[in-house]
Amino acid sequence: MPELNTARCQVLDYLTQTRALVRDDHVLFSFEYEKGMQMGPAERQLVGQLALQLGFPASDPTTLAQYFTGENAELVDLFPELGFFRDIVFYFKSLMVPTSDALPALSPWTPADAKLGWRWNPKEKAMLVTGFGDKMSCCGYIKEEKEDRKVGATPTKGSGGVWSR
Repeated sequence: MPELNTARCQVLDYLTQTRALVRDDHVLFSFEYEKGMQMGPAERQLVGQLALQLGFPASDPTTLAQYFTGENAELVDLFPELGFFRDIVFYFKSLMVPTSDALPALSPWTPADAKLGWRWNPKEKAMLVTGFGDKMSCCGYIKEEKEDRKVGATPTKGSGGVWSR
């Protein structure tokens, strides 16, 4: 349906323009393509402030990451919406892949299969997300370079568009 593609483009344009108004250290659940699945400064700051307010240990970065992933369930139990929003944003970004090859295979999945599992990998300092019986990844929108906007220039991978990880 062409009207759905038009609406999608309008939403992406709106969100891209809105994002330009927000400082990088204030963007929650960014899961940026270039940065991988690392915890961003906004997530660290939010989880750190919540942990501090509640009297939980808040000085160790690994502990903060485990609060965020739910491995240490104290924070997500008190604020379940934190986990819901994290998962919703991840799903939206994982559905932005350019082809269905990066999506889970067609299968009679159950709701339990669709539940995301989050783990913190302290060695890589990144989060691992599982769902549908496999590791999940999301994609990101990569800003176009100004040179690629010239008439006749051909965008290259890494210079513009949506790419799967």
